Amino acid sequence: MKKLLRKLTLIGLVVCTLVVCLCAAACSGKAADGNVVYVAEDALAITVTEAEEGATLKDVMKKMQEDGKITYVEDGSGMVTTINGRKAVSGASGGEYWALFTSDENYGDTDSALTIEGLPTCYYAMVGYASMPAVEGETYLWAIESW
Repeated sequence: MKKLLRKLTLIGLVVCTLVVCLCAAACSGKAADGNVVYVAEDALAITVTEAEEGATLKDVMKKMQEDGKITYVEDGSGMVTTINGRKAVSGASGGEYWALFTSDENYGDTDSALTIEGLPTCYYAMVGYASMPAVEGETYLWAIESW
């Protein structure tokens, strides 16, 4: 009887641990959403429509991908390499990358602006999308740049 009680206690602890881990993984992102406001082969602009405090652009893009609004691929280092099927191609002597711009002057380099007709002026982002605060009403622009 004592052995059975120990086994049941151990099984209960394992189940509780799994439930806590699964809940933590499911709840790790902040509530956030956005709309595509501009799309071209080499550019994508998103305006944030919902952003819980602490949400990032990554949270917005993840939700938008889940909803089928956009697709994107992030490599192992956290860099966005492909947006809506357009992969940035690089080689040994040069190439392309998906550059992030923001209309939020607090997180953009105002000396490095990109303007697309119909969109607010966007500035080269000073942080990556996983750290970029998602602010309702702000526009975030991805554009292919060369190096």
